[in-house]
Amino acid sequence: MLCYDIVNPSDAATLLAPDRTIALAALTFISEGHYAGRVVARDLEPYRDESEDVPIFLAGICEPYDDWWKRVGYTKEPVAAAMRDRKAAVVAALRSCQYGDLEDRRTYQSAVDAITDPDKLAAFKRAWEDRRRSSMNRIVQRAWAWADHLEKHGEDAA
Repeated sequence: MLCYDIVNPSDAATLLAPDRTIALAALTFISEGHYAGRVVARDLEPYRDESEDVPIFLAGICEPYDDWWKRVGYTKEPVAAAMRDRKAAVVAALRSCQYGDLEDRRTYQSAVDAITDPDKLAAFKRAWEDRRRSSMNRIVQRAWAWADHLEKHGEDAA
């Protein structure tokens, strides 16, 4: 699993995704192309492969989204294809969002893996989100809300 730094102007945050396509889809829901994703780890061990990064898509400043996905080798629009064929992976990536850098992610993941009670796990995740967030952007809460929405509304959610 790849760990992505969510490159944004406020709080440090990460998400987990099996590949760039799923990271791209999750970041699209979270930020509509205004945040980038930078690979920092594989299986929570430091790892860097720029070819797995997701760029930022700001109109007039960066390469247009349609041009990028064709240039890097996608044959179909990647977010639509991911939502059609791999929605569960997109939802999992959105649910994996948490505040902090790679070292924080390791601590967070150790705690998440150790907590077996679903209510205590949910309380831990909410507390982590609340304590670590310093801005009003609420990146993690937005990711979780999208995951809930996608699960609830099925194929028509996007």
